[in-house]
Amino acid sequence: MNKLKVLLIVKKNDKYSDQLINFLKLKKINLKYLFTEDKNTKLFKKCLNKWSGDLLFSFRNRYIFKKKFLKNNIKIAAINFHSGTPEYRGVGCANYAIFEKKKTYGVTAHLIDEKIDSGKILKVRRFKIHKSWNLNKLLEKTHRELLILSKNIIKLFCKNNKKI
Repeated sequence: MNKLKVLLIVKKNDKYSDQLINFLKLKKINLKYLFTEDKNTKLFKKCLNKWSGDLLFSFRNRYIFKKKFLKNNIKIAAINFHSGTPEYRGVGCANYAIFEKKKTYGVTAHLIDEKIDSGKILKVRRFKIHKSWNLNKLLEKTHRELLILSKNIIKLFCKNNKKI
């Protein structure tokens, strides 16, 4: 069986992104990763558009993928690991949860389509927000939970090696 060809888009200088890279390096896959802070450079776009393979994992990434890229370059699935629940699309979600005094928050894994955070939901992981938490505490918990969710979803895809 051929190795899965995987592209991981992550945040540069981020301990959770580094942990996810190391987790994926242990898998029997052909891994390439790009950092989101390079997204506006010609090199990032050139590397991205040149790549094609089986799976794309987007972790703590703000880059919006073009429909043409998703259709032409991904064989199995493109998955976004989003730092928020389905009620909170886009960025800054934790701010809204605190402002709205929500009791729970969470993270979401969903398929990527051409709209922001609107693809088919694969899994949501929720947790309680403690009254004493500020934004930094909520973000720390969110990023830990996102890493756990990401690893669980990636294990499934690497094991099953099939299209959803």
